[in-house]
Amino acid sequence: MIRFLFESRIQGFGGSTGTPYPQNDAAAVAAVIDYAKHELGFTESQIVVYAWSIGGFDATVAGSAYKELKGLYLDATFDDVMPLADNVMPKALAPITVKTIR
Repeated sequence: MIRFLFESRIQGFGGSTGTPYPQNDAAAVAAVIDYAKHELGFTESQIVVYAWSIGGFDATVAGSAYKELKGLYLDATFDDVMPLADNVMPKALAPITVKTIR
């Protein structure tokens, strides 16, 4: 059951004003989660973070900063993750990387 739902928009995207900077996004995520914990009375283990598209950055920041979150859902955060994987995975593992991702 959803007891509280909060939507935010990254600065400079989706009609939001401002300029996007990672440190601002990280601070905004912390403010939202801290508000849910300290003002609304949620425990960290009751909070689920859902992110779509570029919001995946913010959600990943939340997941790394708040280890007890109940859930972290990333939806369509990359157009194609294969180029990213190609860049960081050893070339000898390319067939396994492709099979895993595709």
